[in-house]
Amino acid sequence: MVEDASQHDDGTPPPRDSPVDEGAPSIEETVNADVDAPSAEITDGSADDEGRIATDAAWPTSSIHRCGMPAPLPPGICPAASCGNGVVDSCHVGDPHADGGDLYSEECDGTNLAGRTCAGVGFARGTLACAANCIFDALGCESCARGPRTVVCARPDLGGASPSFWYYLLALAATDTEIGVAWLEDGQWIHFTRLGPDLTVLSDTACFGSPLSDSWQLALAATPTGWLIAANDTARSSPIDLFAIDAVGELRSSKTTATQASNVYLFPRPGSAPLLVWIDGAFSFQVPGTLHAQLLNDDGDAVSGEARIDSILHPYVAGVFVGDGFELMAATGKGPDGGYFPVFQVVHLGLDLAVRTDVVTGLALGEAPSIDWTGSEVQFAYTGCDELITDACRTKTFVERITAGGTRVGARTEVPIPGGYFDSAVAEGTDTVILYGVPAAKELLRIDPMATTAWTSEPVWYSPQTYSVRMVKQRDDVVIAWFSARLELARIRVAP
Repeated sequence: MVEDASQHDDGTPPPRDSPVDEGAPSIEETVNADVDAPSAEITDGSADDEGRIATDAAWPTSSIHRCGMPAPLPPGICPAASCGNGVVDSCHVGDPHADGGDLYSEECDGTNLAGRTCAGVGFARGTLACAANCIFDALGCESCARGPRTVVCARPDLGGASPSFWYYLLALAATDTEIGVAWLEDGQWIHFTRLGPDLTVLSDTACFGSPLSDSWQLALAATPTGWLIAANDTARSSPIDLFAIDAVGELRSSKTTATQASNVYLFPRPGSAPLLVWIDGAFSFQVPGTLHAQLLNDDGDAVSGEARIDSILHPYVAGVFVGDGFELMAATGKGPDGGYFPVFQVVHLGLDLAVRTDVVTGLALGEAPSIDWTGSEVQFAYTGCDELITDACRTKTFVERITAGGTRVGARTEVPIPGGYFDSAVAEGTDTVILYGVPAAKELLRIDPMATTAWTSEPVWYSPQTYSVRMVKQRDDVVIAWFSARLELARIRVAP
């Protein structure tokens, strides 16, 4: 790779918290810098009018791997012999007998970036580079939008943060004073990072535990003495691996259960260790599974029996502690013809593991729900149908509220977002903060129980590709983490 093959978007010095800045802004310093609007240039891999291939630029082609071996560079678009001459060459790719094949071009060559910038390929800003295979290296591109409510953005240089195809294995949790992030590096090794409220790194621990062969999910929760991480491994008959992390981010102990699980969750309990929830089965709406729940201690040992809820039709579960137990939300139910058709069921699970059914929603889709506790009410959001029309679903996002005793409060609220899908939701008083949008651009919206917006939608990121978004509440803000060219985080003020 050409080490200095980089170009800032507009030739000016980068903003102070851009990827090349050594300083980190404090939490009190609100970042209100103008956002470089992403270009409308093609970013989906199709050829433009000049025959060039637009980049799938979210994939960095340079990265520091701390576990295992780094993946080799993929082959270039054109033959290797043409890469390295400083010219963005064109070439024919495909069947030479069919009109000579399709005409493609290198994305870049050395310091020649063909006039492209991070903003030009779909990011918010940053420093675009060219890799040794003449494909864009977007590791220096930033996607955080820095909207008017954004407190701080962060792109910590942690190494091994490129997601590969394990993009969904990201977990996020928070205490009053810290934020924890966990993910799989190289698809096998657990990587855990603690950050302060200003998103500066407090500790960073990688490569602990035995390599996971085929993990489907990570879960993370704070404990009074540190953190707990849970992962499942389908290559080993889906046991659950539990890792106890101490207060400074170091691995304290680990254990493997004999439990089979397709999905695993940890729901925090303030002042105590979390609730472990796992699903066996429920790979589709036609094959129901069972939800299991068990209370743990700080080391991941079970301190209770096991609660079970049958007829779970999808492995996504949401949960929140409500003082005398947990509210859990899962897709279950049977249609009138005896066949399975999902609805979301909200149940109360007491600390004695007694189950009380609180609410059954309307028709549900196979998307992850969200649930939160205001201190007096439970709020939950889900993607569902208002009705079936010739076996098709009119997709919408709904928010509902119930009391601590399980009684509905008012009517369900339809969230006014395009497309009807959302990523995550948290409660802010009686209002709800919703994260939504397409993968290339996410926004935050705050609505009251009547679906009136409290402020203009807040942009969160611009990126040609993002993977695995997580959101958690901390004080008056939300913290959002996602994978783009590498792990990024944003702290955004949601209180009025």
